[in-house]
Amino acid sequence: DGLVIIPDSATKPVVMNPSGVLFSGDGGANNDLEPPSAVVDGAYMLNRVWLLKQGITSAPPEIHYSKILPAISADWNQQFNTTGAAVSATIAGRLQVSPNNGGSAIALRPWNETSLMVFFINCIEEVLVFSNQPQGGSTRRVIETRWGCGARGSVVAIGQEMIFLDQFGFVRTLKQTVSAELAGVSGVPLSDPIGDE
Repeated sequence: DGLVIIPDSATKPVVMNPSGVLFSGDGGANNDLEPPSAVVDGAYMLNRVWLLKQGITSAPPEIHYSKILPAISADWNQQFNTTGAAVSATIAGRLQVSPNNGGSAIALRPWNETSLMVFFINCIEEVLVFSNQPQGGSTRRVIETRWGCGARGSVVAIGQEMIFLDQFGFVRTLKQTVSAELAGVSGVPLSDPIGDE
């Protein structure tokens, strides 16, 4: 196994292989062969590295994904190569997220072993991932448009639940947020005061 290191959003991600050797990329400038720069968070799911890249004025945030990785090795600088057959598990790519809602990208977390939850400052999106062909098979849906996440470090997974701090300082749960969205109602924060009446 290897370790992906994301120092900050201005520095390129690097990787340490099982032998302790560090490899870094060029920030995606070399034909998207390498990890992008401006990464705010990352995850490992379905044998791929998923990196959430902050958007800019002219381009929305994106999730960059690696090739399917049996192990991280000296070819880290080729793991984000986007060339090859579109249906092949041996290529990498990127998925666009939040084209309509805007806001800063805050956190990326795997959920239920099939989805990536993307937390923005003002909304939450789910990307249902199709591992062998993420570009053509994955689907995206907005979970919540009224609140998002205030801090990356506040997103905590507990079993099948995720707890996070919204941008207003309230503690919320992901399952409650999803259930409220499906029911067409506004979910109440977990930290909402309980009346004594």
